[in-house]
Amino acid sequence: RHQEALASALPLAEGPGGREAAKLVAAAHASLKDWTSAVAVLEKLMAGATETSVLNLAGECYLRLGQPEKALPLLRKSLEIDPRQPAVSDLLRTAQAGMK
Repeated sequence: RHQEALASALPLAEGPGGREAAKLVAAAHASLKDWTSAVAVLEKLMAGATETSVLNLAGECYLRLGQPEKALPLLRKSLEIDPRQPAVSDLLRTAQAGMK
C-alpha cells in the first residue's frame, strides 16, 4: 500500500508546488524503512523548514541511519517550535545518548 502511495505521489512531488506531495513521498519511504530515500526527499524540504513534521521525520531517519549528529539540531529546532512533543523529546534523548 505504501508502494502505491509512493508511485502516485512521486510525480507530483517533483513538480512545481509539490511540497505536500514530497512530504507524502518521504513518509512512504520511511514507512517502508527506506531511511536513505526518505532523507533524500526531506533534505530538499528542510531548507528553512519550520514544519515540525518535516523536522521530526528527518530527525528520526537520521537516527535510524546511525547519524545522531544530524538528528540533534533538527529535533531541537522542532522542540523550539512546539515544545509539547513528548515523542520528539524521547528522540532527542536517544540522539543525545548516541553522541556519547
